[in-house]
Amino acid sequence: VQEWFFSEAAALNPADWLASCRKRVADIKARGHELIEDEVVHGVIDISFPILNAEGRSLAALTMPFLTSYQVVIPFEEAARMAHQAASRITQAMGGTLSELKRPLRR
Repeated sequence: VQEWFFSEAAALNPADWLASCRKRVADIKARGHELIEDEVVHGVIDISFPILNAEGRSLAALTMPFLTSYQVVIPFEEAARMAHQAASRITQAMGGTLSELKRPLRR
């Protein structure tokens, strides 16, 4: 699916855009997650973890939007750990294994 996406995208987008997308995917794979701050809404941090099958292929992603507030009940690191744990459980149900959560979380 990934190569199909890139081949279709190549026909519609500049080469530098395609190269940046390939790099982003490779970086996400190396980190084991994606963390995006303030991309759409100021103050929201989105963290995503893959859902993997037995072959290690991504079937989906579990994304948790985290809204910062002055009355934080659960700190971001703890919420991210909980989201990773949920993604890991779903991955295990699909026959896969999710890598350990690397800290500190970074983009």
